[in-house]
Amino acid sequence: LPDRELEIFTSHVTMDVTHARIMMDAIAPYAGDEEGQRKVHEGAMRSLDARSVMLDGLYRAVYRQPVPMFDAPSVRLTGD
Repeated sequence: LPDRELEIFTSHVTMDVTHARIMMDAIAPYAGDEEGQRKVHEGAMRSLDARSVMLDGLYRAVYRQPVPMFDAPSVRLTGD
C-alpha cells in the first residue's frame, strides 16, 4: 500500500504509548476490586473481538480473499 494509505497505522504506532497511558488512567478507578477487574477484562476482550472483526474485514478488502484460518479463532466463540 502507498504510504498515504498506511498513514492511519503508522500514526497509531507512534501514539500507542499515549493511548495506553490514557486508558490505564481511565480504567484504574474501576479496577480496584475483583468485580471491577472482571468487568474491565470483559470490556477489553469485547474490544479485542470487535477489532479482530474489523481487521478481518480489512484483510478481505485489501487482499480480496478469505482470511487465513489458524488453530485458534480470531474471535471468541463463547463467553470466555
